[in-house]
Amino acid sequence: MMVSEPAAQRPVDKVLLLNGEALWPAVFRIGIGFSVMPFFSWLTNGDESPLHLWTFFLMALAALRIVPAVVRHVIPFGQATKAHWFKLRVLAKRYDSYQWRKLLWLGFGLAAYLAVHGGASRAQALLALVSVIAGGLGEYFWQRAVRTDPVLQSELRSEGLDRQ
Repeated sequence: MMVSEPAAQRPVDKVLLLNGEALWPAVFRIGIGFSVMPFFSWLTNGDESPLHLWTFFLMALAALRIVPAVVRHVIPFGQATKAHWFKLRVLAKRYDSYQWRKLLWLGFGLAAYLAVHGGASRAQALLALVSVIAGGLGEYFWQRAVRTDPVLQSELRSEGLDRQ
């Protein structure tokens, strides 16, 4: 089943399917990573204990999984968009590295915020570093799977997901 859309595709679905392009998810996740620290500071009124920071970050990661799932069920999207997102969820379930690699971009966003605003605590710097390293490892193992698994290569190509 191809993910290509007939000419009657709604404009909102065209924009949403741009998310399949390699640049958009990275930019989105960098933005989320960049906003984690200021949002956390705002929520805690400056009480930035390491335990609270790491807990907040884990909750933000959970929200990045839960919110899209809720939105998918609440807002009606076109069939091509739903099919595309379904294929991405299947990949994420089959390959842990597909999910872990998203941490790379969140970590870059965290690091960018810390670089711009300076004065990072050890917990903040460690969070950014761990995110970049874990995401980098995820990206490495995902790319290795893409290069070495002919079934995955064929599936990605046939579904138009080979840019992932």
